[in-house]
Amino acid sequence: MYKKILVAIDSSKINQQVFDAAVDLGKQNNATLMLLHVLTDEEMGLTEIATQHISALEYHAAMVEQVEAYLKEKELFRQKYLSLLESWAKEAVDAGVPTEYTLNYGGPGRTICDFAKSWDADLIIMGRRGLSGFSEFIMGSISNYVVHHSPCSVLIVQEK
Repeated sequence: MYKKILVAIDSSKINQQVFDAAVDLGKQNNATLMLLHVLTDEEMGLTEIATQHISALEYHAAMVEQVEAYLKEKELFRQKYLSLLESWAKEAVDAGVPTEYTLNYGGPGRTICDFAKSWDADLIIMGRRGLSGFSEFIMGSISNYVVHHSPCSVLIVQEK
């Protein structure tokens, strides 16, 4: 039934459950998995570059320093998640499920849906952070966005 399963991996503790569900479904359906992590500045804990105006020269030097620090930090996070994705891809392949992985930047909900469409996914598997009420209203729900905008079916794994 499902031949191409997109597995949205984030930085939450439910990831192992999401991955396990994806591998099980991949085996049952002889499907290919695509592991996707969407890297965001908020996830990395990086703040926007300061806009404090001192003098033009001091401001320029401070901006250069902040941009360099930002890029270095971003690269460290990129490598961390690439290693994680590579490790899980190997584990899935060892379990007999063809698996690829990719790391993208942007807004998670939209990026997941856009990638699912361009990759022609039959199913998206993802976890749910468990926000509700006011927290979900303020912070938004990525899983809710994906359910409403996805070009294919979506399986939400709820934390046990």
